[in-house]
Amino acid sequence: MAVSIPRGIQIIKRKLKRGKGQYIKYRVRISRKDCKQDRLFDTLKEAEDFLANSKSPVGKKILFDMRTEEGREAARIMSIINDPKMSTYLAIYKENYLMKEEEADTYLKKRNRKNIEAFYDLIERTKVPCPDPFYERLPENYREAKEQAKQYNAKPFGDFKLLEIDAITINDYIKTRLKTEIRKTGRTVKKSSVAREITFLNRFFQKIRYIAPNLDFKNPIDGYDRDLLRYRTNKRDFRFSDEQMIELMEALDKNKNPEMKNIVMLSLLTAMRRSEILTLTWPQIRDGYIQLIHTKSGKPRKVYLAKEAKDLIESIPKREGDERLFEYSITGFEGSFSKFKSRLSFKFRFHDFRREGISRLVEKAGIENSVLLAEILGFSNVRKLEEGYGEETASISS
Repeated sequence: MAVSIPRGIQIIKRKLKRGKGQYIKYRVRISRKDCKQDRLFDTLKEAEDFLANSKSPVGKKILFDMRTEEGREAARIMSIINDPKMSTYLAIYKENYLMKEEEADTYLKKRNRKNIEAFYDLIERTKVPCPDPFYERLPENYREAKEQAKQYNAKPFGDFKLLEIDAITINDYIKTRLKTEIRKTGRTVKKSSVAREITFLNRFFQKIRYIAPNLDFKNPIDGYDRDLLRYRTNKRDFRFSDEQMIELMEALDKNKNPEMKNIVMLSLLTAMRRSEILTLTWPQIRDGYIQLIHTKSGKPRKVYLAKEAKDLIESIPKREGDERLFEYSITGFEGSFSKFKSRLSFKFRFHDFRREGISRLVEKAGIENSVLLAEILGFSNVRKLEEGYGEETASISS
């Protein structure tokens, strides 16, 4: 018995490939002034119900609401495709310009990659005031209302469209971060920390012209208010006093693991970083210098050895079948060093040994060796050496 198809419903039949039956759908096409629809349904019942609903006032309202919602969703999808959020571009940046996980073949590289990703994650989730178009049109005497509206409309920085971000947005980001409290200490974020975040943002913005070459985007970092981060303190002013050095050496002599003292002394004598010392192997020890491979900059460099440093290295026993100078892993040493520090009467960091070593080298070397010092110590230029080590290097720039 033939099925009666109501007016307004059309059967769509198509044969499937390789003789696997046929494709049947029921099409409802409505082109009235008060309702325009064009839909396919799997069953005749669904098509009939839809057609009946389109003729009732309640049904028409539902269909209108559905159409409006679909339109909004389509507009949102097109917006993402045509003008993605900053987080979309940042994902592309990470994929193309950050070291791949499989390329991070050492602990240092893995840690460095994680640290960089953590910076960008922090930047993305920081909520930044977003101007409200209505309040932006208010006269200047409504400034307080405009500022309140900006705070109310704050959204994660990663949700901003690139073309929404200008120098004012960067200023708002900086102000927000400087007001942010650190959970552990209750203190607000330091200017030096925010400055580093801005450096990472700048690296990302500089690559936008390669990621989206057709986007007319100006780097907003070029125009932000530099005064917001003025007078930041990057340098940690610390030198070991004679009394502290005596206490330190006595504690190192009493320490059960002699490697602890050798590592500390090597940092004091060469100004090498903790990670550079802990990853040392015997093939890196040459006649009169150490050939560093795992450095902060990623570039190999030579560390020349004074007699005291040579004697110290020669006193370190070699282990059969192990090329490493020290058995400590980086994470293992961090834990042991934290316990060691807690037994002393003053506070310090491992990096203070490098600072002390650099200060001593600068005092001995004098002005004529400033360029060589910067190269040996792993600074990109003499200015970086001057910025980090205050009065000891003041004469170098003259």
